[in-house]
Amino acid sequence: MSADILLVDDDPKVLEIVSVSLSRQGYRVRTAATGREALEHASDATPHLLILDLDLPDMSGIEVLDNIRDEHESLPVLVLSGQDDLDARVAALDGGADEFLSKPVSLRELHVRIDSALRRTSRARSLDHRNLELESEIEQEREESSQLTRSFKRHMLSMRTLLTVSQDLNRAQQLEELVKTASLTLVGELRVSSLAIFGVERENSTRFDLLGVRGFAAERFTGLAIDRAAGFVKLFEKDNHPVQISRTGDNRFTKLLPDLRLAVFEFAAPITVKGDLKGFVFTGPKLSGEPYTDYDRDIMTFISNSIGIGMENVRLMEQLQVTYVATLRSLIQILEAKDPYTRGHTERVASYSMALANRLHMGPDDLRRILFGSLLHDIGKMGLRDDIINKPGPLSDEEWVEMKLHPVVGAQIVEKMEFLTGAIDIVRHHHESWNGKGYPDGLAGEKIPLIARIVTVADSFDAMTTDRPYRKALTVAEAVRRLEESAGIQFDPHLARVFVSYVAEKGRDLATPVPSVLAGV
Repeated sequence: MSADILLVDDDPKVLEIVSVSLSRQGYRVRTAATGREALEHASDATPHLLILDLDLPDMSGIEVLDNIRDEHESLPVLVLSGQDDLDARVAALDGGADEFLSKPVSLRELHVRIDSALRRTSRARSLDHRNLELESEIEQEREESSQLTRSFKRHMLSMRTLLTVSQDLNRAQQLEELVKTASLTLVGELRVSSLAIFGVERENSTRFDLLGVRGFAAERFTGLAIDRAAGFVKLFEKDNHPVQISRTGDNRFTKLLPDLRLAVFEFAAPITVKGDLKGFVFTGPKLSGEPYTDYDRDIMTFISNSIGIGMENVRLMEQLQVTYVATLRSLIQILEAKDPYTRGHTERVASYSMALANRLHMGPDDLRRILFGSLLHDIGKMGLRDDIINKPGPLSDEEWVEMKLHPVVGAQIVEKMEFLTGAIDIVRHHHESWNGKGYPDGLAGEKIPLIARIVTVADSFDAMTTDRPYRKALTVAEAVRRLEESAGIQFDPHLARVFVSYVAEKGRDLATPVPSVLAGV
């Protein structure tokens, strides 16, 4: 999603790290180190979103927020602060902030929060505009339509929540990602101070384990799990609605709690999938101090059910991933049987490529493409003659023509497998050169896909530092020298610098065995 973001923080390192990360996600970022500078930026051009630190040298973040809210009432604001106490959170949220994140913050979580805030704001603006039109039409017809207007508002708000939750949770591919997204959604929609999510980590488990907690230190709930046979669980076997478990004057539910540490929460809702209980959501008091409304309970029910659907999707995705990895291993074994050199080379190129991609803070989807693509970058060699692959000397001109076809052949093989389509760019373009003199398409510079440029560096380094049928391996030092010498010619100069830094840091212990890399896919 492309949007203008104003980042305000007095820490230059925070400004640099966050702005670079957001720019890589496609956002346009302006930075400010003082409150006055932030107000000037906002006055010159209204951003789509504001990320604001509370501690600024010339005025407090709350003062900046008050000033900006006077001019930009609907501007979404994410507070990013080292103040992690409840008073700071309440002050920021009461001042008009939409979200509160504590430093240090996970860049991955920050990306999710920003994406979610921008989507909610966009939808809210569209809905508000349409709602104003409908209110005007209804008021002109008759006065009693006010009740219909209120119902319509509630319906639109429910639809907005439905769209946000279904998109965010259905997109999750890992349980950890699902729990983080669900936590952000619950806190944002219910405006609660704390929550905990319990679920089944393994099939046929006899208990619900703690998957995530917000508002409290995780250590506070160490070892806490809910046994399936507990009386508390049986309360929800026939009723999947949220239940108030504390602050009711009725200690019936408190007595049934599997652990009194859960009494810090106010409501509990079951997570179900097709009638099967998969876990629980516990939420604390609302930040406003107000009681939960019927609407809050409806939203809690909907989100809990959505979490259940997300959990089932994650389970199915994990099963599918096992099949993908098995297929990938089979392809690798076929290639290794034809070219024994490929065994070590393929694994090392995958390891180097993943190390470089991680240093660039690339997202999980790109990491998966790079892993699959690097493991299969030479798959097209299956279409070459053995005497060319294993020739002990330099190739003839005719043999080189055939050799240069292997990226095209490989891409044709990979494109027939849907789960590997993201790796096609690597398989086809890992022999392109920064100066445009590579093959098969003669692409140059940034026209070469980034994931292919990464594998080009890794592939070339390993080719230089291992024995080939026609020459002995170069030393690491000599290979590094050649990388630096060819930066801006054969290799992306930035990637070459980052990889040389990685080699210098790792020394002899460069490559991670590929089985451990595959295990994390």
